[in-house]
Parts: sequence; C-alpha cells; structure tokens
Amino acid sequence: MFRRSACVAVVAVFFSAVPVSGQGTTASLIGQVTDQSGAVLPGVTVTASSPALQVPEVTDVTNERGEYRLAPLPIGVYGLVFELGGFQPARRQDIRLTVGFTARVDVQMGLSAVAETVTVSGEAPVVDVTATSGSTQLTNEILELSATPRNGVLSVLTLAPGVRTFLEVGGGSMMLENPNPRAHGVGGSQWYTLDGIAARTTNQSVSWDFQTFDEVRIQTLAGDAEQPTRGVQITAVVKSGGNDFHGSGLWSGASKRLESTNVDAALEAIGITSGDRLDAQYDVTGDLGGRLIRDKLWFYSAARQRRAAYDVLNSFQPDGSPGQLINKQRIFTNKISYQATRSNRFIFLHMWENGPEQKGLNEFIAYEAREFKNNGRTNTKNEWEGVRGN
Repeated sequence: MFRRSACVAVVAVFFSAVPVSGQGTTASLIGQVTDQSGAVLPGVTVTASSPALQVPEVTDVTNERGEYRLAPLPIGVYGLVFELGGFQPARRQDIRLTVGFTARVDVQMGLSAVAETVTVSGEAPVVDVTATSGSTQLTNEILELSATPRNGVLSVLTLAPGVRTFLEVGGGSMMLENPNPRAHGVGGSQWYTLDGIAARTTNQSVSWDFQTFDEVRIQTLAGDAEQPTRGVQITAVVKSGGNDFHGSGLWSGASKRLESTNVDAALEAIGITSGDRLDAQYDVTGDLGGRLIRDKLWFYSAARQRRAAYDVLNSFQPDGSPGQLINKQRIFTNKISYQATRSNRFIFLHMWENGPEQKGLNEFIAYEAREFKNNGRTNTKNEWEGVRGN
C-alpha cells in the first residue's frame, strides 16, 4: 500500500499545475577540514544533528580536498561533530540555518594526545558565502514577538526595512489581497512562494496564515536568478511537526467601545452622528504539531477564523438596524512529513482559505441589492526529497 501511495504522490508532483521554486525551503552546510599545519584532511566523518531533522543525524565524509557538503537540510539550529582516527574530535554548536542559507563551517583538527573533544565557541557568526542579494530574515522568534496584526503577507512586509506598502492599523485590512509592495522604487512585480509553491505573480491574489510561518525571507534587491521578477520577493516556510509536541493559541477582538469618533458639533448639526463605525471584530487561531511516529511521521495542523463587521452610514436593514459590511476568513493548514528512508522524505502540504464577504453597500444602494463574494484559495504540494550517492 505504501509503494502504491508513494507512486501516486510522485505522479502528482510531475503532473501538478503548481510551479515549485527551485530554492524551496532548505539550507546547506559546507566546509573544509584541515590539520594544525593547514594540510587538508580527507576521510573525516562530519555528523550534523538538529531537532529539525527527521532522522537522528546526517553524515558526510570529506573528500580528497578535505571538503564536505550536507544538503538539503531543513531550517533550524544544528550541531556539527568532526571525527577522524588519530585526531581530536571537534564540535561546533548552535549553527542557525535559515531559508536558502549556505553556511560554510571550516574546522582545524589537532592530533589526539588524550581522549577529549574540542568544542569550538566564541568565533564570528557563520555567514552565507553564496548569497549576493539584499534580504531580511524573519525567524520564528521575530515573527512571534512582532507587534503586527498578523495579517499574512502584509504584516511581514511591514517588518522589512526599505519596503513600502499600504498602511495597516489594527487589522483593518483583513481581506487585503494585493499589498503592492515597493522597494527602491520598484513595485508591481513581486513574487511570493509558500513552502516552495509559487503562490503569487503580479496578477494573482494571495492569502496566507501568519501563525503558520516558521520563517520568512524578504528580498528587496539583487534577487536570485530563479525568481522571475525584479520586485520584492517573499519566501515563506510553513512550520513542521517534530518529535516533541508544540502548539499555540490566540484570541483577540475589538468592538465599537474601543473606537473613537471624529464627529464634531458641526457634523451632528446636519444629521451625521457616526461614520462607518466598527461593530465588532475578532481573530481566533490555534495550531498543533508533533509526531505520529518518532523520527518517521510528523504532522502540523492550524486553523484560523477572523470576522469584522462595519456599520454603513445611512444604510439600514429592513428591521431598522444598520446595514453592515462583513468580512470573514477561515484558513486551515495541514502538513505531513514522512521519512521513508534515511535519504528519502515525502512532504504533503495543503492550505485552504475561504473568505465570504458582504460588500457593495452604501446609503444609495438598497440593503437587498448588496453584493456577496466568496474568496476561496488553496496552496497544495506533494514533495519528494531524495539524496543519491554521497
């Protein structure tokens, strides 16, 4: 049954109409190992471990030039151990890999006089030796602590220096589909990917769940060759499960009691008592990730629902209550990661958004003639990650 399901998944990848970014959601570790004299060391076993890995560890052996390469690797925090007979083992810890990051970690090993491991610390931070673009990395910690209304793409754009977009105050743009970002005078040619899925071009809409982001990279200049446009580029990675369970929940809301008014005596004198005032607004979210089988089968699920209702000036329902503009949004996200073998992993992602709207209403349009609209979008992928040879 598994072989049959795997074949179906592979066929779906090749015949899917959804384009996938070449960069995807992974990172790499490269480097060179030498001895204390600077001579290269072939045959060194390099072992990487991280909670982000779905296997206990991954290994490589340095070649005749003393070089190693570990790729593709999920984003996360890694530890490296270097071992070779006759030499002291070396260890590097707390190496943070972000989206598309190629980290170069070179190590020097000394002859083994006693049985001990040398832990290298206090060195300069690891930098990306391959990137030439200007970008802003928004890690999970930054996203969790950011003071934004968590409105998907719009909220992450406000965190990127040099990017201009629509002003967002208090979640008032819940259903905004095209924030039209500009950077260095370039706008209207943005490109967005969600977990490797090309989710937006210049003539499509996008609506993502902010709480599901594990990390986001925003490029503002010198974009990669694999991006087909020259404007702002967003690469978002959805959270995954893990061997440990993790989850969160959030509720926020507002009502007319929390909204001020600028109606003065002059406006009241001509019969204006309020503008298009807020009636009520709320946002409730929750997510959970973890394991079904340790080191084998992980899951992540999230759900979000938001609703905002605004009274329309001089518009009334048949019962005399104010006519309302109503926006509602539901987003459901599911991600499954299956480590079939040490060198083969299958990932399924499905994000579905449904956003009914009641709109097109003002004092000159009868309540019965109001407009209804339902925004339904999906982002789905079947992915096969495979490593061949060394």
